[in-house]
This record gives sequence, C-alpha cells and structure tokens, in this order.
Amino acid sequence: MGGYAWQSSEIAELQKLKEGVPFEEVAKALSHRTERSVRLKAFKMGYLPERHIWTEWEDQLIRDNFPAKTAREIATMLDNRSKHSVQQRIRQLGIQGEQWACIHSANRHFFADPNILNSYWAGFIAADGCVVENNNCATKSLRISITEGDRHLLERFAIDTEFTGSVSVRPEKAKQSFINGRKVNVKPTVSISVGCAQEWFADLEKNFKITPRKSLTLQPPYHLNKECSLAYIKGFFDGDGCAHFRKNGYFNMIFYGTLECLKWIKLICDEVAPLYTDEWRTRKRKTAELFQNGKIFNYCIGEYRAEALARKILELDIPEMSRKWDKIREHLRKKAQEFEQLRQDTQVYIFDSSRVYLGRLCRKGHDYQGTGKSLRRVGHGSCIKCHQITSGVKEPLVPIKFWIEQTLKICPDIDTTKFYLGTPCNKGHDFENTGYSLRRLSNRICLQCEEDNRKARDAQRLKKPAKPTREESLQLKIEETKLIAPEVDTREFYLATLCKQKHEYKSTGKSLRRIIGGDCVECKGQRHLVKVQNFLDDYKAGKFNIEVDIEKYWLGELCKAKHDYKGTGLSLRDQKFNYCVECRGKSSKHK
Repeated sequence: MGGYAWQSSEIAELQKLKEGVPFEEVAKALSHRTERSVRLKAFKMGYLPERHIWTEWEDQLIRDNFPAKTAREIATMLDNRSKHSVQQRIRQLGIQGEQWACIHSANRHFFADPNILNSYWAGFIAADGCVVENNNCATKSLRISITEGDRHLLERFAIDTEFTGSVSVRPEKAKQSFINGRKVNVKPTVSISVGCAQEWFADLEKNFKITPRKSLTLQPPYHLNKECSLAYIKGFFDGDGCAHFRKNGYFNMIFYGTLECLKWIKLICDEVAPLYTDEWRTRKRKTAELFQNGKIFNYCIGEYRAEALARKILELDIPEMSRKWDKIREHLRKKAQEFEQLRQDTQVYIFDSSRVYLGRLCRKGHDYQGTGKSLRRVGHGSCIKCHQITSGVKEPLVPIKFWIEQTLKICPDIDTTKFYLGTPCNKGHDFENTGYSLRRLSNRICLQCEEDNRKARDAQRLKKPAKPTREESLQLKIEETKLIAPEVDTREFYLATLCKQKHEYKSTGKSLRRIIGGDCVECKGQRHLVKVQNFLDDYKAGKFNIEVDIEKYWLGELCKAKHDYKGTGLSLRDQKFNYCVECRGKSSKHK
C-alpha cells in the first residue's frame, strides 16, 4: 500500500510552490516521482488550490468542440482526463447545450400538440416517469423505470417517440423490502432515459402540467378533450393504478396520486360513467370515493361504474399495460357471457306508471318488452321479475286494481278494503272452490298460509321452554355463587363464566364479576392501573405543567359533572377508588 515516504528534501522542493515557482519546474526537480503523485502531495499540503487544475488550453478545447462532440470524444483529445471529469468541467463552465451532446435522437415535437397517443404517454409519465434536472446545466432528462415484466411497454414508448436509444435492464434478483411493516418482494426493473429531446419538457409542462419533483405537486391537464382525457387516465392507471377483482363479480379501479389530480379524474369518471340515478340505489351504497393515506390520496371507482369506464377506455387505440388490461378484458367478457345467459323478458298485463317504471337493467338482465330496461317498483326500485322469481310467482305482474275487480265479481261479500282474491299460493289454498286464494291487501299474503304459520309458531313455543330473563339468569348465578363462594358479597359481585383473560376466582373455574355492568373485577382493575401508570410516566416526563400529589391522585377522564382540573381537560381522581375528588367533596358537604 502506498509508495515511498516523502523525504525532507522533497518537501523542501514542494514548499517552493508557496514562493511562486511554477509547478512544472517543481515536478521536473522531482522527476523520480510521477506528476500525479507530486500534484496530489502538493494539494494535500495546501500548496495547490485544486487537485486537478484545468488549463486555459483545455477549457478552450472544450468550448470549441462541445456540443458538436460528446464528452467521451473530448476526453480522448485530452491527456489524463476521463469522460466524467469532462462532464463536470462542462457544468462548471456553464456551456449551454444538450446533455453531453447525446448520440441518440427522438421526435422532438412528440408532445407539442395533445392527441390520444401522447396523452396516454403523458399520463404514464405523470405516474411512473421522472423529469430530472442536471445541476449547473440547463439540460433535463426523462427517466421511466418499471418492472422487468412490463418491458414491452417501454419498447413501445421508444417506437412511438422514435427514440433510437435502448431499454436498460438491471439483471439483479428480486429483493425483499418492508412497507408499513409488511414484507414485499421488489422485482427487477428496466428503465429508459431520454435526454436528446429538450423540447419535450416545455411541452410536457405546458400541455400536461408535468414538472420536476411532481410527486406531491402534480396538477391535472384541465384543457384536454374527452378522448385525450381518457387516454391520459389510462396511462395514469397503468403507472399508478390497480384493478381489484372481488368475489361477488364486481371489480374496482383504484388510482393513486395528488388530491387535485384525483379530483379531476373523478370529474371525468362522473361524466363517462355516471352514478345510477335511482334514489334508493344511491342511498344503498357508494360506487366511488376519494380516500387519503398520509400525503398520497387514492380514488376508487367500482362495480358497474368501473365496468363502464373500462369499456369506454378500451375503445381507444392506444398502448396499454397488458398484465392489467388483459384481466379487465377477460372480466368484461365473462360478464357479457353471463348477461346473455341470464337475459330474460318480463311482461305485465297493465303498465301502471304510479306503481312501476322502466329503469336500468337488473343483474339478471330482465328486459321489459325489448326496451333494454327492467321494470322496477316505484319507491323501492327492485326489479319486478326478480321479485316474482324469488317469491315463486309464475304469472306476470297484475295490478291490484284488476284483482279487486275480479273479487267483486266472484265474491261481492268480501271486504276489498282488507282482502282480495288473487293467484293461488304455493300450497294451493283454494278459497271456497273459487280457484283463487284469499289474500290480505296490505301484504298480499294468503290468509290460510298465515294461519298455518301462526299455529306452527305456537306449537314450537310449547315444545321449547321459555328462556329465562336477564333478571332470572342473574338471580340463578347469585344463588350459585352463595353455594360455591359464600364469602363473596352477592350484593355487588357474583361468579360467572371466565373472562377473556381467564381470571379465575379461587380455583372455582369462574371469574368474579360486578353486578352493575357485568365486568370482570380483575380486568377492570388492571385497566385502571395501566391508565394510572401511563399518567405517572407522562407526569414525570414533564408533560403536565401543574402540581399533583401523585401519591394519592391522578388525572383521568372527565367525570359526569365535567369537573376540569386547572384547564387540563381532565378530572382529578383518587388512584385507588377512581372517584372524582371534586364530586366526592361536594357530596360530603351536602351531607
């Protein structure tokens, strides 16, 4: 390691540099050492201001040849200069030009005018791309890095932008990392870097609001038309989105990004895939919502709205991340097959607009007379055909007015304000050989079936003994406690099943519980001790600016009377019995 030690005579020669002797003369006097070692030793001793001094001749050579020639070509024209050192000197000199005169080329005006193709790639860059600013240089570069399995997407980007460079591969094996305490596998990545089209960055900022360091500041491109907006959303989804397929047959599309960008995406989704307009379905569940997770927000759209959005996006002829969209296509294909298999027609005798209306097709695809819509019930919104199938009704829906008219013709003595003759029930109860079942007008239930069900319930009650009330059950436990543990004061405590912490009272196999509340005595006492200990720790750490006799008292939750101890928002309580000191003081004075 190292060379020969420096002698005092050699150090004396180096000291001449302080007197203004040129470095070349000193290096010549120390010819037995290399010029590099002499320069390094002089630099360490403080005799040279810089380790590697650039001469005026070298600087002029760089100015004359850059950016016509690359940094590597200029380095070959200089002695003992590397490509990296030439790049650093270019920055120091502040020479304007593309980064190191890149030997590659690309379509410089690709992002100049928004269209569906460059809008897709802009959305992808907004999610997974990065605009890198070079220090001390006016040039920028675009870098995109994704997993190795999606390499085809970067190759398509190079083709679309006419970039002559290649996709770089990192062949290392998958690594393990932890995100929020959860172990995940980080797959090998591929990347692409473009620095030969400086016009891109002005166009990206002007047309798509893409700037350096955009992770927490990205703004949406409000001025895009509908198709370009959908293309941008597709690229954004491919970069920072995921598709979640649920067991009930629906799937969700989730986007991650800044609040402003996700609000804009939500506006586009509300226009392309509007929310179902029936009030009963709107109140039942939400199909899209915006969430926050730290500094990053996510927008989730699901069920029929996600399917409508996916179908609209797939109409565009633009690139895509196949591992995501192949699954979505397969899901939509299966849904279409299931829909055709379940598609049925429904009929009614009379269309009563006060009771029924035409709404969105139900999940079973019941089509009313080829209208492409399902017949639904006013005020409830459920599909009438679905209700008929689940209720076992084989005949089409008949308005109640029709049945009342038939009842008045067949049996005019029936009180049609309460009852009517309708279709035979599932058990075939025939009312006085009329061929109909007598039904209740309020709920359309067959009276004979209702009577049979009532008798069956009464018989079941006679078979099963009545369950004891809470008071009776508590009294039984108290009597058992007196036999097992007579020392227990049954006015306040009793023995019952073991608590979750398995606190057993004197090997009885049961836990001692309070009559008021039913809590385990030991569990409640331990929770109280933990709260008191936490207060004592905070008090000793100086988190409270008031004095408390911690030998007797502690600051706990506010009592029912809201006694606030010296503006702390807490009540002063006894450590042992946990009562509020002020409440106890007032009650004693009252006595």
